[in-house]
Amino acid sequence: MTKFYTKSGACHDIDDKDVLINNAVLPQEFNPHNARLWIIGHEFGVICAIWASCEQDAFDEMLDAGYEHFLVENPEEDQDYVYLGNAGEPCNLDYAWIEPVEFDLVRDYRTLIALAEARGAGQSVLWS
Repeated sequence: MTKFYTKSGACHDIDDKDVLINNAVLPQEFNPHNARLWIIGHEFGVICAIWASCEQDAFDEMLDAGYEHFLVENPEEDQDYVYLGNAGEPCNLDYAWIEPVEFDLVRDYRTLIALAEARGAGQSVLWS
């Protein structure tokens, strides 16, 4: 389990297998697309942490990575859905929440080292 702190000050414990290392850009690195770590969850808690440039990209990457928590299997025509992922699949985000992670170089140095090592090893997720 790894602790991540969001901009709102909330602390989330996330299982290492649910922290994706896709396009990871650590603090102080060149970051022209403003990629950052986002935590995505729903009313039952955190689903995953994923790197993306914006909220829409984070949800797209989440669905493409296999997290199908918001996927609607039998969409009804009179409902409003958000279409996510490369396939544009219908999803219901009524209970979804998303927050960006804010890294503090002193408080989060162990987490940052683990992320750098996982990225350097070519891992797709953060494993302890």
